Amino acid sequence: MDVAEGEFLGTRTDVRPWTLPAGAPADLKPQGLYLGEGRTPLEVAVAAAHRRPTTTELRELWQARHGSTPSPLLIVVLHPGADGPAASVCGPVPPSPAPVSGLPRDQVERIAATALAEPNRHAAVRFLQEVLPEADSQLPGVRNIGLVASHELQVGVPARRDWQEACGSAVPLLALRGRSLVEGLGFSVEERGTSTYVLRAGDVAAAVAVFLEADETPEAENVAYGFISPISAALARADTEQLPYVLITRGPEVRVYAARAEAGVGRRGRAETYVAANLGLLPMRQAGYLPLIFACD
Repeated sequence: MDVAEGEFLGTRTDVRPWTLPAGAPADLKPQGLYLGEGRTPLEVAVAAAHRRPTTTELRELWQARHGSTPSPLLIVVLHPGADGPAASVCGPVPPSPAPVSGLPRDQVERIAATALAEPNRHAAVRFLQEVLPEADSQLPGVRNIGLVASHELQVGVPARRDWQEACGSAVPLLALRGRSLVEGLGFSVEERGTSTYVLRAGDVAAAVAVFLEADETPEAENVAYGFISPISAALARADTEQLPYVLITRGPEVRVYAARAEAGVGRRGRAETYVAANLGLLPMRQAGYLPLIFACD
């Protein structure tokens, strides 16, 4: 299919037209404009080209379109890539919008969809500023903070015999969040108090879970968790229940912590030792990390 003909965010029906600013590359074709949530919302302006734009072109296009408006802006240019449909992006706020080139198109679609679904422009900007710098890293969407060997994640896991099967089975899970995601990973969920849960793999209790809202963080003190951090409360529950792991979800992110102090290859404390996956950033070609790290088996 011609790159200019493919629909971007095809499940959304609120696409609006937009016009390229003066001086934009002549081979760009506007595809649509999408608006996020709240006042002065995030704008996602999508265009298509038959070549990969340069970072200078991306930055100049962003600056010409954004001007001095208060709304954050994500420019997306769809184009052919070496391994299939690709996209290059720039945004979301001045003074230094970050251009990132040649990403898999499906990855950019989920980044854009996640940002547009954030409750307001501030949350959308935070999400984009977190994910765009690592979007073209070796392991986009996967963060290992001392829990396992990074070399094994990068080299060993994709060499597994079940890697391709895991990638295929993970694709439907990438759109899930919170409890639905955890249940999609094969766990059943039992309440423990008002804020923590126990996850079961069949009849076996396997982990403590916490489901956070978008404006909560695992590390910050929280009144709902007795004025301690959610991760501290979850680790205390794991000690009480004698369970080896803690799972925390927050928006598109899921983390697994080892509750046992001797676990992990790093030398950090338990609350600072984890592996995280951001489902708004994880490419489909690497989606196998989700079930292989986080699933009940």
